[in-house]
Amino acid sequence: MHRHSLRHGRPLDPVLAAVRRACVGLALAAPLALPAAALAQHATPQTAKRHHDIPAGPLGTALSRFAGAAGVVLSFDAALTAGKESRGLQGDYGVDEGFARLLGGSGLEAVNQGGGNYLLRRAPPPPAGGEATLAPVQVTAEAERSGTTEGTGSFTTRSMSSATHLPLTLRETPQSVTVLTSARIAADNLVDLVDIAKATPGLSLQSQDIRPVLESRGYIIENVTQDGIATRYDWYSGDSLGNLAMQDRVEVVRGATGLMQGGGNPSAAVNMIRKRPTNTWQFKGSISAGSWDDYRLMADVSGPLTEDGRVRARVVGFGQDASDFYDHAFNDKRLGYVTVDIDLTERTTLNLGYSHLYSNKNLSWGGMPTSYGFQHLDLSRSTFVGADWEYNKNEANTFYANLLHDLGAGWKLNFNGTYVDGRYDLLATSLLPTPPVGYGHVWWAAQTTRKQKAADLNVTGPVSWFGRQHDLAFGATVNRQDSRVSEWFEGWDALITSGVDLSTWNHVAPRPDTSSTSPWLSKYSTHYKQDSLYSAGKFNIADTLDLLLGARLDWYERGDTLGGRGYSVNAHLTKYAGLTWKFEKQHSAYVSYTDVFQPQNERDQSGSTLSPKVGKNYEIGVKGEYLGGALNGSIALFRIDESDRAVWLDDQSDCPGTIPEGCYRAAGLVRTEGVDIELQGALTPNWQIGTGFTYSETRYRKDATPANIGKRLNTMNPTTLFKLSTQYTLPGALNRLTLGGRINWQNRMYRDFANYYGEVVRNQQDARAIVDLSATYRLTRSLNVKLDINNVFDKVYYSAISGHWQWGVSEAYGRPRNAQLTLNASY
Repeated sequence: MHRHSLRHGRPLDPVLAAVRRACVGLALAAPLALPAAALAQHATPQTAKRHHDIPAGPLGTALSRFAGAAGVVLSFDAALTAGKESRGLQGDYGVDEGFARLLGGSGLEAVNQGGGNYLLRRAPPPPAGGEATLAPVQVTAEAERSGTTEGTGSFTTRSMSSATHLPLTLRETPQSVTVLTSARIAADNLVDLVDIAKATPGLSLQSQDIRPVLESRGYIIENVTQDGIATRYDWYSGDSLGNLAMQDRVEVVRGATGLMQGGGNPSAAVNMIRKRPTNTWQFKGSISAGSWDDYRLMADVSGPLTEDGRVRARVVGFGQDASDFYDHAFNDKRLGYVTVDIDLTERTTLNLGYSHLYSNKNLSWGGMPTSYGFQHLDLSRSTFVGADWEYNKNEANTFYANLLHDLGAGWKLNFNGTYVDGRYDLLATSLLPTPPVGYGHVWWAAQTTRKQKAADLNVTGPVSWFGRQHDLAFGATVNRQDSRVSEWFEGWDALITSGVDLSTWNHVAPRPDTSSTSPWLSKYSTHYKQDSLYSAGKFNIADTLDLLLGARLDWYERGDTLGGRGYSVNAHLTKYAGLTWKFEKQHSAYVSYTDVFQPQNERDQSGSTLSPKVGKNYEIGVKGEYLGGALNGSIALFRIDESDRAVWLDDQSDCPGTIPEGCYRAAGLVRTEGVDIELQGALTPNWQIGTGFTYSETRYRKDATPANIGKRLNTMNPTTLFKLSTQYTLPGALNRLTLGGRINWQNRMYRDFANYYGEVVRNQQDARAIVDLSATYRLTRSLNVKLDINNVFDKVYYSAISGHWQWGVSEAYGRPRNAQLTLNASY
C-alpha cells in the first residue's frame, strides 16, 4: 500500500471528471440517482495542528488512531506497546506534540523519519550490538480504513468492505460480520477453510476430514472470494480449501450478500484478503511437529526492493506433510506466494501476484456407513473404510493484478483482475450396505481442469450534498469459468467389493479402470458466465442516522455439453437496504434487507435443472464499539424466507445412474429465524477474546407434502452454536507467557428415518463441547515456542451423521486429542 495515499487537499484530476460522468450511467440500476450537484468538496490543506478526541485505551490503538487522523505513517513493533495503556488525547495538537503526549511515561518515542513517516522505538534507543529488535510493522491511517490487521495484535479490526463495497467500520455495517485477524489466525493455528468454519461464530462444519461442508443459518456456504473476486468451492468433489499463510485476514458476512456476489445462498460469504508487501524488511517463519506425523514449515519475507521504497515485495512459502488419525491416511499441502507493490506515481500503486496451491490426501468419498438398523456402527476412530489407492489431488495456479489510483478529494479507482488455472484429480469409493448382509464399495473418479478469468472495476469516494458528507461506490464485474471434465462412474449398483466385514477389512480392493479406453469414461465441458453492474451508497441523513442503499444487475449463463443442466438469466436486479442509528456514543441500532437469488445446479429425477431459488433476508440488531474500537460487540435477530430450495430425495432408487450426485426436488417455502451474538477484540491490553452464540432454525412454511409444514427442514444441522477463543498474556515478571483456550459447543444433530427393517428410528449425535488449550512462551524478542493441545478431553463424537441407512451423506468422526509444538521466529 503506497504511503502517499494519506495526503489531503489534492485537486481532482481529469480521471475523476470522467468517472463522474460514468457514475451517472451506472446508477440506472440503483436507487442512487446523482443530482446535478458537485460530487465533492476540496479538502483544505493540512494545518500544523488538528483537533483530536482519542479515548483512553490500549496504547497501540491510540497511536494508530492518532497517526490516521494526522495523516502520517507510523511504523512500530506491536510488542513495544503490548500491555501498555494510554490516557487518550483531547485537544489541538501538532504531530510531534501529539505523539509526545500519547507516549509520555511509556519509555517510547516516535522519531520523525521525514516524508510523513515516523518510527516508534524505545527511548533512549538500545546501544549498538544490543539485543536484536523485531522488524517494524507498518500501521497507517489507510491500513486502518482498509482493515489491514497484520502487526496490530488484535482480534478485531477497524473496517471492512465485504458487505457493501464501502469501507465501513464493523459498527457501521448493518449485518452480522466477523473478521478473523492475523493475530487470531496465529493464535488458533488456522490453516484453511475448515479452520475458518470452526473458528467463526454462526458457522458449522460437517465431514471435516472427508468432504468438508460449511454451513451457516441452515444453508451451505458457496460464496468464497479472494480479495472480493468470486472463486469456486465445491464441497461435493472435495475442492481446494485454500491456505491462510498468504492471507492477512478473513472477513465473514453472515446472511445474504447479494450486493457483493449477486446470486448466492443466504448463508454467509467468506472473503479472504491477501497479505501485501511491507515498507520495511521483515521475516516471519515457523516450524512445527504434531500428532500423526504432522510436520509443517512456513517462511514469510517482505520488504522494499529499491532504496526509495517505491518497489516492495513479499514471498511466502508453506509446506505440510502429515498422516491423520485414521488408517492409511496422508495429507500433503504446498503453498508458494509472491507479490510485488509498485508505486507508479504518488497516486497510483500496482500490485501483482502469483500463488501456487497444491494438496493431496486420501479420502473415503462416502465416509462410514451406518448399520442396517440406521445406528452408528461405533467403530474405532482409526477405521478407514476405503481402499488403499484412493486420493484427492487439487492444484491451482493464480495470477492477479490490482491497480489503485487516488483520484483526489477522497475518491479512488480500484481494479482487480485474476486468472486461475486449476485442476483436480480424484479416485474414491463409497461404502454402501448390500442387503441382506454386509457392505460393498462403489467408486467414482474424475479429472477436471478449470480456468477462471475475472475482474472488478470500481470507484469509491465521498460527496457533499445538503451540507452532509455521503459515501458512494460504483462498479462492474465480469467472471468466466470453463471446465473440462473426464469422469468415470460405473453406477450405484456396480460394486467392486461385496460382503465386506468391517472388523477385518484390509483396504484391498480391485483398482478400477480409469484409462482413456475405459467403458465407464464420459467427457464433457461446462461454462459459466456472470456480468454485473452495481452501486451502493451510505447517506448521512441526520447526525446519528445513516441510510445504506444498493442495487446490482446480473447476467448469468451456465451450460454444459451433457444437456439439461444449463440456464441463463438476464439483468436480474438484486436490492439492498440498511439503516443504522447511533443512539448512543458507543452503540448503534440497525436494520437491513437483502434479496435472495440463487441459480441451482441440482437436478430432479428427469435430469432437469431445478429453477433458481428466490427469497428475502431481514436482519435487525444492535452493535457496540468499546475501548476506542479495540472491542466490538453485536446482537442480531434475523429471518430468511426462501422458496424452491433443492432438497435431497429420501428415495434415490429412481435416480438415473447418469446423475452421480443424486436427485433433488424443490421445496415450496422455508423460513429461517434466529439470533446472533458476538464479541471480538481486547478486554484489556493483554487479553484478547473472540466469542459468539448463534441460534438458527429452518422450518417448512409451504410444501407439496402437507405433513412437512411446520417441521424442521434439516435436523442434521445443529440449531445452536457457541464458540469462544481467548488469549491472555500474563502480567509482570510472567509476561513472557501467553495462555490460550478455545471452546466449540453445539447442540444435537439427528435424523429420523425408516431403516432396512422398516422401523422409523433416530440416528443422533448428542450435544458436545470440544476444548482446546495453548501456551506460548517468548524465548527472546524474536523467538517464541507454542504448544497446542486440541480436544483436550479426547471427546469421541461424529462431525457428520448419516441421513439414510443406504444413501446420503455418511458418518465421519471428529478428530481425537492431538498436539502440535511450533517454534516461531520474527525479525
